[in-house]
Amino acid sequence: MAAGVLYFALGRPVQVLPRGQAVPAFDMVDHNGTAYRFPDRALPVNVYVVAAAWDTQAAEAIVPLLHELDALVQERGWQELVHVAWITPDPERDDAAAMGALTERLPLPERLDVAMLSGAPVTTRLVVGGGFGIYVGTTQAPGDGQPGFGLDDGAQAPAVVYEPTMVVVDDLGYVRGRYGVRNVSGSRLARDLGLLVKEAQAEGASRLIYETAHLFMCYPR
Repeated sequence: MAAGVLYFALGRPVQVLPRGQAVPAFDMVDHNGTAYRFPDRALPVNVYVVAAAWDTQAAEAIVPLLHELDALVQERGWQELVHVAWITPDPERDDAAAMGALTERLPLPERLDVAMLSGAPVTTRLVVGGGFGIYVGTTQAPGDGQPGFGLDDGAQAPAVVYEPTMVVVDDLGYVRGRYGVRNVSGSRLARDLGLLVKEAQAEGASRLIYETAHLFMCYPR
């Protein structure tokens, strides 16, 4: 028994991403006006981008990441394992039509199906704030901070302040990774998504090994 504990604690034969807070079930609407429900749409790996439709600088950082993700999914054959959605933290400005316009405006990957989501303000606060753990606030001074990253470039109304983020959620609803879109690398995403895919595909005795890895916090360094 002691040898087994040391084997996992020191050797870390299997690595896992930590299980964070649970994302509550939610209903939103995509850019086509179609109802979207979580966890009904969940796959083993769910990548949620959180950024406002008006946040042009965030979009400039996110689009290359989505293209890298698309290439990764195609290369490794993860088409049935990875789901991608984009959620606005500012639904009072970004309705389904605004998210649809964003889809037309951005050079999104053609092979990657990205659901562009908007929801009721209360739902959005529960999901983005409570589930994803992303602070969303308002400011009366749009000139304070870094325009385009969480601050509206226009001054006509209080701007939503937030950090554009990519969040990875498993099929049980646990947050498994959270990354600022300005500083996450494609190699980091490839490593972490690869770990989550391996865990999702584990069965039988392998499943128990992964649960033990969680118990001993065998997280990647």
